[in-house]
Amino acid sequence: MNLKSNFIFLFICLAIFISCGDAGKNETELVTKSVSELTPLNYAEGFRIKNFDSYKQIEVLNKRVVVNTYILYNEKSSKPSISIKNAVYVKTPVRNVAAMSSLYVGFLERLNLTSSIKAVDNVDYISNQKIIDGVAAKTISQLAIAGNINEELTIALHPDLIINYGSGTSQSDKQEKLANAGIPMVFCLDHLETSPLGRAEWIKFISCFYEKEKEADSLFTLTEQNYLALKEAAGQAKEKPSVLTELKLNDAWYVPGGKSFMATLISDANAQYCWANDSTIGSLPLSFEQVYEKASGADYWLNVLFCKSLNDIKKLDNRYTNFKAFKNKQVFNNDLLVTPKGGNAYWETGLIEPDKILNDMIKILHPELLIGNAFNYYHQLN
Repeated sequence: MNLKSNFIFLFICLAIFISCGDAGKNETELVTKSVSELTPLNYAEGFRIKNFDSYKQIEVLNKRVVVNTYILYNEKSSKPSISIKNAVYVKTPVRNVAAMSSLYVGFLERLNLTSSIKAVDNVDYISNQKIIDGVAAKTISQLAIAGNINEELTIALHPDLIINYGSGTSQSDKQEKLANAGIPMVFCLDHLETSPLGRAEWIKFISCFYEKEKEADSLFTLTEQNYLALKEAAGQAKEKPSVLTELKLNDAWYVPGGKSFMATLISDANAQYCWANDSTIGSLPLSFEQVYEKASGADYWLNVLFCKSLNDIKKLDNRYTNFKAFKNKQVFNNDLLVTPKGGNAYWETGLIEPDKILNDMIKILHPELLIGNAFNYYHQLN
């Protein structure tokens, strides 16, 4: 090959290289331009929504690390080709779902989508009468009475989507058999949120699968406004009472950590939670003696499990009668609305409308403020 030929060859190679580089650059620019700003979230830290021209990319996070990715695309569009390992693709809007927690039943009821629920985990834990009637009429299936999903029944039912609660690790949440059957499952980590409003904001996550984002945003905005107004009202109280929660269950007394949503609720109600200085998001397993030492003098006692009266508490352990709140009859439980089988509306709709829970807490802790006309989820034990 002569010098002229070498020059021509090098020129062609250089042109191809520049062309490929420009092509890659253009492709990157197109991808960048195709994504809009993230859907704004004010409190929730466990998910984020990225909006592209023809699909949504929803990422579920645990401690800011992405553990699950869901690609949502309209049923009339082509399935997007995206190189994200283990991403789950979901056609939207979904029309029939399996809601594997009473909380997700509550979210769907709030969005007026209860009719889309074709299966639940266990109806005994649900307070929604439409769901209870549907299970009785066998138009709604139960998929996990013993705690584990009945995979054969689920595959036969073949819902458009299964909404479940996650562990926070993608490996633990895998359901290979259902995935191979073409049934998408999404895992929520709302229970890891530290803010009551953060947990309620997961309605925006649920709404994406139904293409009901605007409705979810409006509903959440109303809840947020009510909550913040109540928080401001609670701040006017002159006293800041101390609060204890829960009862000893089996070998431990599980109290909410200082960074839990319950601790935040108590703080927003302008009260002092006994473990407010703790940094735990979940629960703290303590002994009876540890709780007694720290909280026997608490002014109020909330969320006493299944007890309906002070005598019920006394029967469990006579030492409970030595607590200040017990002596002063300042014990309140969150089971005002419970079905005969134990379905508690507090866990189904209360967590979605934390403004109503905060209203109750302010009525309890600051009765002089006279917040609200009646309790929504709490009642005083006699």
